[in-house]
Amino acid sequence: AQALFGGGGRIAFVSDREDGHTLQIWTMNPDGSDLRQLTFGPTNKTQPRWSPDGTRILYVADGGKDSFGNSYGMDIWSINADGSGPSNLTGSKGEDTDPAWSPDGTRIAFASDRINGLSQVFIMNVTCAAPPEGCQTEKPFNFSAGFAVEDSPTWSPDGATLAVAAEIKGAPKRIYLRLLKPSEGDEAKKLDLGDNVLGADHLRWSPDGKWILFTWVQRTTNELYLVEAVSKVQSPTKLTSTAGNKEGALSPDGTWIVFPSTRDQNPEIYLMPI
Repeated sequence: AQALFGGGGRIAFVSDREDGHTLQIWTMNPDGSDLRQLTFGPTNKTQPRWSPDGTRILYVADGGKDSFGNSYGMDIWSINADGSGPSNLTGSKGEDTDPAWSPDGTRIAFASDRINGLSQVFIMNVTCAAPPEGCQTEKPFNFSAGFAVEDSPTWSPDGATLAVAAEIKGAPKRIYLRLLKPSEGDEAKKLDLGDNVLGADHLRWSPDGKWILFTWVQRTTNELYLVEAVSKVQSPTKLTSTAGNKEGALSPDGTWIVFPSTRDQNPEIYLMPI
C-alpha cells in the first residue's frame, strides 16, 4: 500500500470560503483535493488540532450564553473527522483557546483567562468513545506558574513536558518548558537561556522531540523558525522569509510543515519540507 503523505492523512484548516466572512473548519488532502467543510453556523471556528488517532479535531468556537443571557466567551470544542458530533468540552465563562491533545489522547491542554482575566495554561482529562460517540472531560486544573501570561501549549512526544509561550511582566514571550510531574524543587526551565528568541508564539513540538516549531513575531513581521528543544545554547533556524508566515503545523512523521501565509496577499495554505 502507498504510504500516507508525511505519515498522516488530511490537513485541517480554517477558511471563510463558504460565505466570505465566517471562519469554518475544513479538511483537505495534502494536494488540496477533496475539500470538506466540517462546521457550519453563524459564528467563527478557529484553531483546529487533530487528535493523535486522527478521529477527531479540537477547535475554538463561541460557547453560547448561560440561562441569564451572559456570554460564555470562547470554548474548546471537538468534532468527529467526518463533521459529526460537535461538542463543547469546556463550557466555562472566559476565553478558552489554543487547544492541544496529549500524545496519548487522554489529556487536553489549553489557554484560558477564566480565573482572573490572566491567560494561563490549563489541563483536563478527556475520555473519548469511538465515533460517533463523543468525549467526556473532567474539571481542568491550572498548570501555569500563576504570575505570567501563558498560552500556546504544546506537548513533548513522551507527554512528560509542556512547552508554553510565557510573557512575564509585560516582556515579549519566551519559550518555557514545564514538567507534567515535577519532582520537589523542579521549576519551569526557560528554553532560550540567551534570550535570543523574544516574541515566540504558536508553538509545536516535533514528533522526534528534538525541535520546537514556532512563529517569531517581530514588530510587524511573522516568520517560522525551529529551535532545539534540548540545547542550552540556542541558535534558531529561520524557515521562511516573506514576512507573512505563521501557525505552522508538522506532519506526523515530522518531515513536512503546513502553514498559512499572506506572501501573495490573500491568506492561503502552504506546504514545505522541513
